[in-house]
Amino acid sequence: VESEYLHLSSIAVRVGTHMRQGDLVGRVGSSGLATGPHLDYRLKKNGAFINPLTAQRAMPPADPIPPSQRIRFTEVRDHAFAELVARDARRAAVQTAADDQR
Repeated sequence: VESEYLHLSSIAVRVGTHMRQGDLVGRVGSSGLATGPHLDYRLKKNGAFINPLTAQRAMPPADPIPPSQRIRFTEVRDHAFAELVARDARRAAVQTAADDQR
């Protein structure tokens, strides 16, 4: 199985690198015509694209976040969610202003 990661702002591995859970692949970005930072994740098996969600069901379960890192994980997660909510609010305000000008 091969994986592809698109729209990264930086890449931390080389082609052909064997990865393990927890390895850094790259940093999320917003390339091309993307309207915001995101990850386009693709899997190929025998040269054909496969559904990552279907493939995930056949994979062993991921290791849980260790208790020693759970507080920091929660802080980072909550901060990221707050940024997404704020971004959505700004987009809605801009869209409303644009609609009002029509």
